[in-house]
Amino acid sequence: MDSSASPFLRRRLLAAANAWCDATGKTLGSLSTKVTGTGKTLDQYAGGMTITDAKLEQFAGWFADPANWPEGVIAQEALSYASDIGGFPVSAVSVPSPHSSGVANG
Repeated sequence: MDSSASPFLRRRLLAAANAWCDATGKTLGSLSTKVTGTGKTLDQYAGGMTITDAKLEQFAGWFADPANWPEGVIAQEALSYASDIGGFPVSAVSVPSPHSSGVANG
């Protein structure tokens, strides 16, 4: 099954990905390589290609791990994505990112 029919899922993943890029100063290609082993996954998804539900969950798991974030601080968009898409608990420390509403969980 793929999520090509869901602009909502696309926006959620890209918001979380952009929050990671903002926090690290790295690119979507770098993130794609870390999570999927290929640097083109997120750029292609942003451009309209489909992505499998398994990949959406793979990103959720990766975003939920504080070790993947500077100083272990996970951006709100990523926490929300990881919780909603991957079912990961939202118990990690977070701070608002430039893309968020300014509300942090923690």
